[in-house]
Amino acid sequence: MSTDASDSTLPNETVIWHYRDLASFLSILQTESLWFSRLDQLRDPFEGRSEHPYKSQFMQLAEQATRRQGFVNCWTIDDEESELMWFAYAPNFGVAIKSTVGDLRLALPEESRPAKIKRVQYGTDWASGPPESYAFQKRRHFKREQELRVLVEGKVAEKDLAGMAVPVVLSTLLNEVWISPLAPAWLVQVVAYEMKGHRHGNVRVRRREDSLLSDRMVSEYELP
Repeated sequence: MSTDASDSTLPNETVIWHYRDLASFLSILQTESLWFSRLDQLRDPFEGRSEHPYKSQFMQLAEQATRRQGFVNCWTIDDEESELMWFAYAPNFGVAIKSTVGDLRLALPEESRPAKIKRVQYGTDWASGPPESYAFQKRRHFKREQELRVLVEGKVAEKDLAGMAVPVVLSTLLNEVWISPLAPAWLVQVVAYEMKGHRHGNVRVRRREDSLLSDRMVSEYELP
């Protein structure tokens, strides 16, 4: 899949994170793909919509095109794991993929339909801009998420889809895999076992040492 690298503020070495629950992460391993959601299927009901009190015909058409034909996959830009993102998107049995912008670009296969990778801009009082720009706008209340998005523009025939799975090269994408500090320690071994079973045993599985579990509780959760 060809990608748009026009966002010069994002060097290839920029560290990014993809927070998922355990079931979603296992699905990524099994299908070797990332799930791209339609904007109006995301948690925020205002995704892809302007807060401007008066919407021109251009704005209305742009919103409709982006919400119904655009599919996005979301990441967090951060040098280290985020406690906020664990709580918001991967509580309890949470797993996070650690990668880089460059590896994400390389992991997307070459296809006729291009993907655009850009940083989300916060604040949605828009007046003009190409329709696709609305896929990278979000309400200012979410600015601490430091979000990065990958946009795949769908066809009109696909407008009723809630999302789509896009194949990726996991051996390129997976730099490290992190376990939520809120999760039991045995989950590290479970995820490592699954990684090995899907031919990614060389990828390091990590969990922060200063988790909420005491040493006594950790020993109780160890697998035989």
